[in-house]
Amino acid sequence: MNYFAQATQFKCPSCGGGLSLVDKRANYITCHYCGSVLDAQSKTHQVLTKIGKPAKFPPMSFVEIGQYADLEGVKYRVIGRTRWQMQYKEWDDEANRFADSSWIYDDWLLISEHGTYYYLVEDKEGFALSKTFWPKFPNLNQNEKLKDFETGTGRKAREYGQASVKFFEGESTFQIQEGDTIHFANYRTSAERAVVVEYSYFKDSRSLQEIKFWSDQKLSKQKVLTAFNQAENPPKKAFKQQARVQANQKRASKLAGILSLFCLACLLGLVVSCGNTDVFRQDLPVNLAKLKAQPAPASEVQPDGSTNNEAANVRLVGQTNTFELPKAGQVMMFTVGYDAPSYFDAWAGVEIVEASTGDVVNAFEYDLYRDDESYTSEYRTFKVDKPGTYLMRVYTETGATFSGSTFSISFNTDGTVPEVNEADLPKIYVEVEKAWVLTRYFLIGFLVSFTLLIIVGVSWAK
Repeated sequence: MNYFAQATQFKCPSCGGGLSLVDKRANYITCHYCGSVLDAQSKTHQVLTKIGKPAKFPPMSFVEIGQYADLEGVKYRVIGRTRWQMQYKEWDDEANRFADSSWIYDDWLLISEHGTYYYLVEDKEGFALSKTFWPKFPNLNQNEKLKDFETGTGRKAREYGQASVKFFEGESTFQIQEGDTIHFANYRTSAERAVVVEYSYFKDSRSLQEIKFWSDQKLSKQKVLTAFNQAENPPKKAFKQQARVQANQKRASKLAGILSLFCLACLLGLVVSCGNTDVFRQDLPVNLAKLKAQPAPASEVQPDGSTNNEAANVRLVGQTNTFELPKAGQVMMFTVGYDAPSYFDAWAGVEIVEASTGDVVNAFEYDLYRDDESYTSEYRTFKVDKPGTYLMRVYTETGATFSGSTFSISFNTDGTVPEVNEADLPKIYVEVEKAWVLTRYFLIGFLVSFTLLIIVGVSWAK
């Protein structure tokens, strides 16, 4: 069914203004010329009541009843608008409390030529697409308290309160009256999206009449303008608005270009002035035959009485020379990796040891490998708490595998370990570097210019 083709044209019996009835399911239509509420299903469209004067509640922008828009590849027509007045509590991050607030917004109802609805919410800050939301954990708020609709965990609402109808124009399946009230609570899932529970009670009763859940996604004003201008017979007001937006975009584009160049200059200066400075490196040869010949460490006994067989395969490769970490608070980067000319798959562990006491101050481990496509190493960053002299103990596993017979585990016939050229052995390397030595002025300049660039971008999008 093509709803647009079968639209009914008639004149308002109260003021004579020309009206169109698009939605065959509508039971009421409110004249956007005089505010008369008419019976949409009767042939005479008799006047049922009135709901305010339209001149007192003009649209906030270019959107009007009867306009067309191309949204998400589908052609829609605007058939209704509800003006809401909100009285609610809003969380104030700076004051760390809820504050009383009021707000006005328009809820536009659009219908496609196939009869599907599209809800466009508009306020003085912009537009949002409102879609039905099906929560995993539906619930109503108790003041600011409600449960997350996806996880069921308790959380705090961003806003909660009520909204009342101030005006309505266009088509509706139910009669909308001035003063009709809904209660709501919402919270944000991201900067661009909020989820809302909306519910109403029967008049003079605390019995729930209806509950709805909505997902509101922000839309840029530019996107909405484009949607209405691409449709047939775009309104002149939209063209004027489009021209103003384009002029603002040109100014924003020039400013964004200047900020981008400054931001890039600061970033280049930051890269040049920053970097990791080598402090220490050492390679330790790995002779698996010798490691296999070492006594296995005692197996760890688990709480259930079982033993940890993996720990029994760990062997000490060696201990590095000492190195100095002279500055407290300095961030250091410790790296471990295998240096082998062929494929390998081996676990490695590193203990960072204070040389004077033998105390282990930190440790890390990783499964290292090399294949046709990738080669792995692992690093960790630690802050120096105590300046002094340190060393590292490096471990691997007897189950490490390397391609090529040179690295295989083999013994002499008498059980002794054969001599192997150390240069032919795979090696574990460990490195220590100073990390992220920043030049403060480049960093501050980059952060400030990047922040301003984001602000300009957001203003441009609006």
